[in-house]
Amino acid sequence: MVLKFFQQLEVRAAKNYLDVYREECSSKVVLPINPLKRLMFSVSFRTRGNKWQTDVNAHGFDKMQLPDTQGNPEQYRRPSSSTPYRKLSMQGTYRLKMLEFYAGCENSGNYRQPNPIGWNLVKKCPLKIFSMGAYEFTPWNQRCHFTATLSIHLISVLF
Repeated sequence: MVLKFFQQLEVRAAKNYLDVYREECSSKVVLPINPLKRLMFSVSFRTRGNKWQTDVNAHGFDKMQLPDTQGNPEQYRRPSSSTPYRKLSMQGTYRLKMLEFYAGCENSGNYRQPNPIGWNLVKKCPLKIFSMGAYEFTPWNQRCHFTATLSIHLISVLF
């Protein structure tokens, strides 16, 4: 759903339902690391001359099935499903003739998955094999700030 309140303000919202599975022996097996529901909310504002633009994006992720670790020793077992979590990202853009300058912050709430992927396990027991699967299901790094000059518009120069 997209709402434009006036030329400079745009609001978007979306809900995604993903029923991701495979069939084994005529039964449905839910695949890990796929949230059943995802939500997205976005607000974009730009000035009248289109020189400045600000975007704020929020994403919500429902709980998801995690890889099976029940065959591991007890201290290395993980829950069978994750907890729901949210992420917030922001970006500002400044346009100057043919250049666009971006600055922003991803994962502004600094949400991190505790003990991702099981690297502590690998350090402690490098010669033993445990089932960790693709265990990274949420942001594992801290919030990320970025600044860059990303876009140069050459189309107007060439034509």
